[in-house]
Amino acid sequence: MYINNNLTYRTLISASDAMCSMVAVYINELNLVVAMVYRPLPDHGTQYNGELLEISFKTIVIDNIYDMMKDYKSPVPDIVIAGDFNFPKAVWNLGIGEAKATIRNENNSLQQLIDVASNLNLLQKISFSTRKSRSGNSNILELVFTNNYDLVSNIYGEHSEITDHDYIICETSHNFNIDKDDQIETVDTKSVIIQS
Repeated sequence: MYINNNLTYRTLISASDAMCSMVAVYINELNLVVAMVYRPLPDHGTQYNGELLEISFKTIVIDNIYDMMKDYKSPVPDIVIAGDFNFPKAVWNLGIGEAKATIRNENNSLQQLIDVASNLNLLQKISFSTRKSRSGNSNILELVFTNNYDLVSNIYGEHSEITDHDYIICETSHNFNIDKDDQIETVDTKSVIIQS
C-alpha cells in the first residue's frame, strides 16, 4: 500500500497468518479507511482449504474488519476494502454478492464477506473478469468494496506479465495536491498481495 507523504495516516490493522493477510489504515486528510486483503485460492492438495482456510479468513479478515469499524460512529468515514479474495463461485449483481459455492467452507466464508458488506453498506465495484483459468473460464477474484459508490470510478483490468490475475486500475474522487518530487511512503503489508 502506498501513501503519499502529503497525507498522514494511522495503521488500524496489520494481521496475517499462514493463509490470509490484511492491512488497514485511516487517512486523516481524506477521512478514509483503506483495507487491503489477501485470501488464497483453496488448494485441496495443501492446508489452504476447508475449515483451516475458513477460520483464517474469519479471524484475519472478517473479525478485524468488524473490530476496526466498531469505533466509528455516524457519519462513518469513506471505506475502501480491496484485494485478492479468491472466491471464484461468487456472483456479484449490481455490487451485491450471492454465495454460490458448492463447498460448505467456501460458502460460509463468502457469506461472511457478503454479510460484512451488507452491515457496513458496502457495494462491490468489480464487474469484469480478473482472471482466466486454464480451462478458459473467467472469474472475478479481485474485489473492491466501498460505502461511497461515487468514490471509486473508471475501474478496469490490465493484463499482468507476472501473474495470471489482472491488475485493477481505478480512480478516486478525492482531490489533493501531490508534489511530484515527494517520496512515496510505504506501509509494511507483510505478506499482503496488493497487485494480484
